[in-house]
This record gives sequence, structure tokens and C-alpha cells, in this order.
Amino acid sequence: MISRYTYIILISLLLPLIGYSQNATVQGNVSMPSLIDLEVTYPNNMQIGFEDLEEFAHGKEYRNCINLSVKSNCPWVVSVKSGNNAFKSTSNVRTSVSSNIISLKPSGKSAYIPLTNSPTPLLFSDNDDVVNNYTLDLKMDTPWNAEGGQYGLNLIFSVSAQ
Repeated sequence: MISRYTYIILISLLLPLIGYSQNATVQGNVSMPSLIDLEVTYPNNMQIGFEDLEEFAHGKEYRNCINLSVKSNCPWVVSVKSGNNAFKSTSNVRTSVSSNIISLKPSGKSAYIPLTNSPTPLLFSDNDDVVNNYTLDLKMDTPWNAEGGQYGLNLIFSVSAQ
């Protein structure tokens, strides 16, 4: 049987182990680059064009036709530009159609931004979220001098740190 004095001696021997602690400090640098990712999707079966003279006379809008996803750990800006000043004819036509007949805007906004062959800001980060998803509306104005046929145009989206 252990006496009361034995407990007191054991506790007094353990107190230095329990009562004292030691701290160590490590100092260093953490590299945190700006990380930005842009994903653009649109329906594969989307046909942009005019179906009748009424659409041709007044232009045509395609609502929510392009989806954009921006993933970033810093403020960003998304810009858009056309691949060329004019649509490229993919059929045997003689006319040239300027790329600025195409305009884009974020869905829910009122002002369309016409395409040029220089990057034009389209979206800005407006929150601290890492993932931001948007839909874009596309508007095609009348190409009055256009001959019937097929035309192609590349839209180039870019994202950069703000």
C-alpha cells in the first residue's frame, strides 16, 4: 500500500515535467502566386445567323449563349476581342463583313460591347469569391453589305490579374 507521503513525492517529481513548456519559432517565406483560370463554353449546336428578312433588318440577340467561369485568388479582368477585323468567308462570296457587328454583354446588363481586334474589358471581379460564373448575351447587328453565304469569326477571351 502506497502512503500519502509517497503520492506527494511522486507528484513533486512530476511537477517539473508538467509545469514547464518550451516554445520554438520557425520563420520563413511562403510563395503565393496569382492563380487565374478561365473556362469558356457555348452550345455546340448553336447556329448564329439570320433566318428571315425581319431578323436581318433589325439584328438578332442570343441570350445566355456563352458561359464563362473564372477561378482566381486575386482581382481579375476578362477581355474579349475578335480574331480578325472581318469575318472570314467559308464559302465563295466576294463581300467582307466587319467583326464589329457582333457585340457581347454579361447577361442582365444593358450595354453591349462591340468586338474589335483589340482586347476590350468585358467583366471585372466584383467580389472575393474564388469561383465566379457568368453567362453572356450575344447580339448580331445587320451586315448590310453582306452577300449570302457562310462566314467564320474567332472570339478570343483572356483573363489577367487586375
